Amino acid sequence: MTSPLLAVEHLAIGIPGGEGTVALVEDVSFTVRAGEAYGIVGESGCGKSTTIRAIIRLLAGRAGITSGSIRFDGQDLARADEATLRPLRGAGIGMIFQDPLTALNPVLTVGRQITEGLRYHGTVPSRERRARMQEVMRLVGLPDPARIAASYPHELSGGQRQRAAIAIALVCSPRLLLADEPTTALDVTIQAQILKLLSDLRHRLGMALILVTHDLGVVAQTCDRVAVMYSGRIVEEAPIARIFAAPRHPYTVALLNSIPRGTRAHHPLHPIAGMPPDPAERPRGCSFAPRCPNMQPACERAFPGWTAAAGGGGFACYHPAPGQAEASPDG
Repeated sequence: MTSPLLAVEHLAIGIPGGEGTVALVEDVSFTVRAGEAYGIVGESGCGKSTTIRAIIRLLAGRAGITSGSIRFDGQDLARADEATLRPLRGAGIGMIFQDPLTALNPVLTVGRQITEGLRYHGTVPSRERRARMQEVMRLVGLPDPARIAASYPHELSGGQRQRAAIAIALVCSPRLLLADEPTTALDVTIQAQILKLLSDLRHRLGMALILVTHDLGVVAQTCDRVAVMYSGRIVEEAPIARIFAAPRHPYTVALLNSIPRGTRAHHPLHPIAGMPPDPAERPRGCSFAPRCPNMQPACERAFPGWTAAAGGGGFACYHPAPGQAEASPDG
């Protein structure tokens, strides 16, 4: 079997605190193959965005990698210096940041921002940059590229800004695209268009994709495999069909059961009681234990080990679900 394009192993990310380092992400491991779409799903604050920002070493504030490795095409980015990382950002690994209105520079035209990567990396001769810019803008479905290239972000609609952000991430033809909540601020019609666009581009360009979202419906439409994160850890990983047909971790089951389906009279919502723990005050055992219907004394003593599942993936739980759930990829 060929080596994965990306291999994250035992990644830990922390931030200095008053009484030592506060762990934001702990012992996260996963791989992504060339051309594969991999989803990372979970509640806000679970560490999804922090994990993918660590891949290109763009962590916010004082956060930093404390242990583990991030191998992209065999090269460990966790320990790479800036001189090694700069050529990879944009050219090897592209990223779509959350909220295109704030991710785009308000004082530069859209065209200037799309071609910035080409100028920096020198992958396209200067005389060909305009043609490459317009090619990518058409690829992401932006009409009238000349007009939009001369526009500023505030002159575009939300869907156009999102497509411009995707164009910026794609213009240097990266092998891996990191998409951080790329549809959160969009209405459902535009969201469906963006998800279809990402899928089409992945198949057309042979590009791998990591999609971060809180919405299991989004990964159902887009991804081949999915990791479920809770409180800084991956608690379950599975092929997309199995995560819906036979989830094992109680948190995954709870996420699926909280998806709106039909009318409330026939399918009432099942919210997850309680709140995720503060990273500085995580319990010693399983972080989901205080909210878990299957909790037993062992769950509070130590975090469970990883149980591999037939067909790939696995879960971290002492008392997993039997493998059935009410939800399906079709909702």
